[in-house]
Amino acid sequence: MKERRLLSEQEIVTAITSSDVAAFRLLFDRYRNELYTYALKVVKQKELAEEIVQDAFIIIWNKRSHLQKELSIKAYLYKITQNLSFNVLTRAALDERLRQRVFHSMSLADNPEEQSDYNDTYAQIEWAIGNMPTRQRLIFQMSRAEEKSHEVIARELGISKNSVKDQIFKALKFIRQHLVATGARLLF
Repeated sequence: MKERRLLSEQEIVTAITSSDVAAFRLLFDRYRNELYTYALKVVKQKELAEEIVQDAFIIIWNKRSHLQKELSIKAYLYKITQNLSFNVLTRAALDERLRQRVFHSMSLADNPEEQSDYNDTYAQIEWAIGNMPTRQRLIFQMSRAEEKSHEVIARELGISKNSVKDQIFKALKFIRQHLVATGARLLF
């Protein structure tokens, strides 16, 4: 095979779809620092940013057989990292301990504008959660704050697992749309 550093994104994706561990390692080495910097900018916590980046690459590896060869893997990794970072912020809005972890790190930041962006984003997330339909909010909080599985939520509420997935999807979409509509700068 060619010298690994010279492989294009498409060649790396092709190799990864064939479970080429060396190509996956090359991908990891190529983008981990950029993704870490991005995640750290959003969550302001080194350990959380590291977890997010690891999770992003785990997702790529787990979905490797479904990757399309013409995919921009860099853009896909950034989107996964953005979504995972958003999920951490959403969980932090619902979980006091996580909120303290993230806010404590944020309060150590030297940039008052960044602190203001965090405060605004958390306020917008909390507003969006508070303005969801009651049933959707309950399902979302059971999933995120109580960390219950879709199966457990479905059983406890007497609904289908697909209904739970659908309500969580709609809740996340509602929060994202609200953040975009209000111009939240934290994630963009």
